Amino acid sequence: MASLPPVLLPEKPTARDVDAVRFGLGLRGYRMDQVDEVLDRLAAALAEKDAVIAGLRAESAVPGSR
Repeated sequence: MASLPPVLLPEKPTARDVDAVRFGLGLRGYRMDQVDEVLDRLAAALAEKDAVIAGLRAESAVPGSR
């Protein structure tokens, strides 16, 4: 049986990192459509969070914005 590389994410994953995750196929595994849906939702949530953070950082960098 061939060993597969581990599925790794960086310490602070981005939506792109989640989109790039691929799992190996096994005889008894998870339903791929469910895994794909969860990963899609996670990627969207990370992208939304990153956009909010970027907006707040940009807002705080503008002098007189508060």
